[in-house]
Amino acid sequence: MIASAAYEENHSSNKPPLIFLLLDIFTGLLLPFMMIKAITRAEFGWWKGTTWIPIARRVVATHKERASMRLDARTSWRTKGGVSCRSPYQF
Repeated sequence: MIASAAYEENHSSNKPPLIFLLLDIFTGLLLPFMMIKAITRAEFGWWKGTTWIPIARRVVATHKERASMRLDARTSWRTKGGVSCRSPYQF
C-alpha cells in the first residue's frame, strides 16, 4: 500500500508525458511542412557531401509543370470562368 500511495502522489497531475507532447507536435506539423515543401518545390540536402551543413534548394520545374503553365497562359479567363461556374451544376 505504501508503494501505491507514493506512485499516486507522483502521478496524480494527469499531465501527459513529454514524449506524447513532442509526438503530437511532430505529427501536427508534418503535413503542413510537406505541403509547403511541395508548393515551393524545395529539396533539402547536405552541402558538398558533408553531414553537418544542411541546405535547401529549389528544384527546377518538370516538363509537365512547364506544359501546364503554357496551357494556362493560352487559355482565356472567360473559358476558365465558364468551366469553373458550370462544373458544380454538372453533377
